[in-house]
Amino acid sequence: MQTVSPHYSPSVRWQNLVFVSGQLPLPPTGPRTPSGNFGEQTRLALENVLAVLKQAGTSREHVLKGGGFVADVKNAIPATHAAGPGSGFDVGFRVAR
Repeated sequence: MQTVSPHYSPSVRWQNLVFVSGQLPLPPTGPRTPSGNFGEQTRLALENVLAVLKQAGTSREHVLKGGGFVADVKNAIPATHAAGPGSGFDVGFRVAR
C-alpha cells in the first residue's frame, strides 16, 4: 500500500496483533486530495484500513476496535453509516469551545 509519507507506516504488528492508524480518504493511485462527500470519504478511509489488514494477513472479522474522529457533529451520521452496522468502529467528536 502506498503511504502518505516515506516516514509513515500504515500499520505495526506486535505479536499476533496488527495496529492500523492514520488512514486517509485517498485512493491508492490518482489524486492525492480527498474528494466526495463526508460519507464517501469515510468509506474510502475504511477501505484503506481493510487493504492494510489484508496485507497483514487478517480481515475485518478480526477487528477488536476501530475509531475515528470528526470535528463537526453533522458528520457523525454519515461516518457511522459508512462504517456499517456492527462494524466495531466508533466515531468520536471534537467539541469546539
